Amino acid sequence: MRIKLIFIALVFYSFILQAQVKNLCLNYNSDQTGLVNFGDIEQLDGVSQFTFEAWIKVGTWQENSTIFKKTIDNSNKIGIQLGNQSNGQLFFMVANGGNAYQSANTSVNDGNWHHIALVYDGTQPTANDRITAYVDGVSVSNFHTGTIPATTPNTTANFEFGNNFTGSIDEVRLWNIALTQTQLDYENTINNTHPLYANLLNYWKIDKTAPNTVYDLKGTINGLITGNATKQIVTDNTIFKYRIVSAYVRPNFYQLGRVKDDYLRNNNDIIFLTASPYANGELFFETPINDATFTDASHLTSFSGRNGVVDINA
Repeated sequence: MRIKLIFIALVFYSFILQAQVKNLCLNYNSDQTGLVNFGDIEQLDGVSQFTFEAWIKVGTWQENSTIFKKTIDNSNKIGIQLGNQSNGQLFFMVANGGNAYQSANTSVNDGNWHHIALVYDGTQPTANDRITAYVDGVSVSNFHTGTIPATTPNTTANFEFGNNFTGSIDEVRLWNIALTQTQLDYENTINNTHPLYANLLNYWKIDKTAPNTVYDLKGTINGLITGNATKQIVTDNTIFKYRIVSAYVRPNFYQLGRVKDDYLRNNNDIIFLTASPYANGELFFETPINDATFTDASHLTSFSGRNGVVDINA
């Protein structure tokens, strides 16, 4: 009876289970030849606000290497650069006509994954308040060099990930606003149900397996991977919860549009299950749609040998 009642609930609702899934990242070899080039993008030209965020894991610290950059010269640049190794110094750079950046001493040089964010707000009246640097959701601003401008430079420079960098980069997002500390939603993936999704310009999850391309899942700006950079599975980021994971969905809810495509895309395993009651109160379970494999789970006896149906009494 317990199974019947629970599956009756499944007919009308979707629910979520935790599971481990595969998350890909960009891995840059120690020969420092790896690079992702997006060409000259306009999203960062002449703007007064933006937020760049990414997960990174530093391999061998290479001073003056960059996580990302759009730079013509030292006076016209945007990016995050590795500085002095001894104190894990990072430079958060926005310069327009004169060298300017914010420096922060961090603990990112420890072989672990860290989330970093450059939040730029040129509308702030005080130049020193126009860049806020975050590591793992905490502001790490130390001191400024030069005058942080009110707008970014308008350049023809290429937008790049990982110039001379050794380590890994994952889950990169570019926003057209200056996110607040509480708006940095970095512990999970996002989709169009996110309250600020309209402000998300570009979203490079790195997860599509095409070996030479980094696809933009929000915009249309794809990057070309060159040199010794490859996509690898992330197994050691204990903070980032990749996707919602598994959902049970009533098929006709999906067909009628009550369950949106983006909700399903945000799950690793999609299990379609529906049931019809007999007059005697027994339930008839229709054959599920098994487009994915649900591992490490018991199966209902009537579906033994089929992947995708979990015995919730197990």
